[in-house]
Amino acid sequence: VESKSMASALEQKLAFTQDHLFRSEGLVDQLSEAIEEKLAENSQLRTVLRETRTELESSQAMVTQLEEESAKLTVAYENVVDQLELEHQRLNQTVAISEELKLVNKEYLALRQEYQSIAEQLNATKTESAQCSRTFESMRLQYSGLDSDLVGI
Repeated sequence: VESKSMASALEQKLAFTQDHLFRSEGLVDQLSEAIEEKLAENSQLRTVLRETRTELESSQAMVTQLEEESAKLTVAYENVVDQLELEHQRLNQTVAISEELKLVNKEYLALRQEYQSIAEQLNATKTESAQCSRTFESMRLQYSGLDSDLVGI
């Protein structure tokens, strides 16, 4: 009887152990599936991480290139500003020269008017001189005629 009860207890224990083992196998299968899913997700995440890393490296290369271009553009901008400052100075010099030329032109016009006035006076003097020369010649001829008249007397 005792051995029957022990056998029955052992059978119950065996059934419990088999049931527990069956459930454990189901859990192991579920855990295996979950692990496989996590491994697949991990693989996908690694792929995404590699792609992200590649994009980051590409972006860093672009940033470096943009920084270099920015430095070149800054130098070019500074050169343009320097050139504009030089052109502004030249323009100011040109304006100053233009103002000086206006003054010189006014002086030239005044001198030209003075020259024309002198030329007119000279022409008048020449005309007067020619008149005087004609009068003198006429008087000389009259005197020479009187002189010959006097010599004849």
